[in-house]
Amino acid sequence: MSSFHKGLLALLATALFWGLGTTMMRGLLNHIPALTLLFLRFGVATILFMPFFISLKPWRRPKFGALLAISSLVGVNQTFFLTGLQRSSATMSQVVYAGVPLLIILLSFFLFHEQFPLRKIVGVVVGFCGIGFIMILSFREGGSTIAGSLRGNILLCFAVLFWSLYLLLSKKLSPYFSPLVISGTSVMMAAAVALPLALGSLIVNHTFGSFTTNDVISIVFIAVVPTFLTYLLYQYALNRLTALGVSLSTYLGPIVTAGIAFFLLGERLTGTFVVGSILVFAGIFITTTLEIHHQRK
Repeated sequence: MSSFHKGLLALLATALFWGLGTTMMRGLLNHIPALTLLFLRFGVATILFMPFFISLKPWRRPKFGALLAISSLVGVNQTFFLTGLQRSSATMSQVVYAGVPLLIILLSFFLFHEQFPLRKIVGVVVGFCGIGFIMILSFREGGSTIAGSLRGNILLCFAVLFWSLYLLLSKKLSPYFSPLVISGTSVMMAAAVALPLALGSLIVNHTFGSFTTNDVISIVFIAVVPTFLTYLLYQYALNRLTALGVSLSTYLGPIVTAGIAFFLLGERLTGTFVVGSILVFAGIFITTTLEIHHQRK
């Protein structure tokens, strides 16, 4: 099997595991506080990453302080993500995350003054029109459908903002650290951010959540597969696929999650939600896939 096909399989596994993890977390959030789940997920994943982290000794390398600061953005991102997911749907969360390539283009323009062709600008406008359409839908329907609540979706948008910042800034550290070190540090910093937030939630709400045996098994599974293993698989795929291949993951996430959420949570697509999603995907296609294809020609 070629390196490309191995990377493609890793990318498919990543989309499957992330979709399954998001759906399972949405079910757990019905009776477990978001900040509690946030700490448990990344706390367990930190234990798994720790032996690799200690053996590699990244703190001896230059720019480790910058890596810690940038990795803390994952903790902020996941805080907004889980609190938003608690008020929205699993499928909606992945549609919002599909807008990451569009937001990265905007951030690159404002932060690094990169110039983009008209094709990409049109794609960004079309994609954000789709997200805006779904936002209006969630406001009108009051969270009664798959579109989720407006408040939850706004929190998800903030999650996407911090994730996009993390991707842009962490990429600049790739010459100094391996993908394993960057992923492990990000997971551990997310746990460090989550700990005081979970304790604060415990003090305010006077509960850490109610857990069954199935809940404990689900949390361990989420920490091991959709967090620890998936972070490794994603970095493996990035190292072996072309830009075009990696861009396909943007489309896979919402599709896989929608299928899993349909069977596990009973989330059903509506016509208006599909229209908004098509606009989002159209914007992504224009800005990424079509652009890459044009450059290759």
